[in-house]
Amino acid sequence: MNRRPRGTLVVAFVVTTIAAATPVVQQSHRVVLTKAGFGLTVSRSELLIDPVSQHKLVQSHRVDTATSTDTVFRRVEEHVYNQSESRAGASRYRGTSVWILAGDDRLKISYSGATIPSESKAPETVVDSGTFVVTGGAGRLARAQGGGSYRGFASGAVRERIVLDIRY
Repeated sequence: MNRRPRGTLVVAFVVTTIAAATPVVQQSHRVVLTKAGFGLTVSRSELLIDPVSQHKLVQSHRVDTATSTDTVFRRVEEHVYNQSESRAGASRYRGTSVWILAGDDRLKISYSGATIPSESKAPETVVDSGTFVVTGGAGRLARAQGGGSYRGFASGAVRERIVLDIRY
């Protein structure tokens, strides 16, 4: 009768348990992204509810490009899936966005915001703003958590500024 030494099985079990219990350490990052403009509109549907009040509903999908000095977020291709409701120049909107980064890392966000009516076309004039939350990710960003805010500007070299506080 061949018997294995009992200590071998116990040691293998202990090593496996310790290795599996090692936590993944997430680090916090503040990332500032900018857009010089808005990209190609892939699709857009508009429903005019009342022509007098200019009340309408719009659904759209567009692809933007954002840049950052952060090495992970240096260039982001953003697919924006938007729904908005507007009346006479003011609108509220919400949607989801998928950010595709180098190495096929991805980040999914959910956002909401509103336009800010203004007659000014000065570059620092904020014309829309909102907030967002990270809802998922892939690759290095698979366990990402966080959120942030954004502002759109009337004109100038930067048309949108995004501030993202993220842990991954």
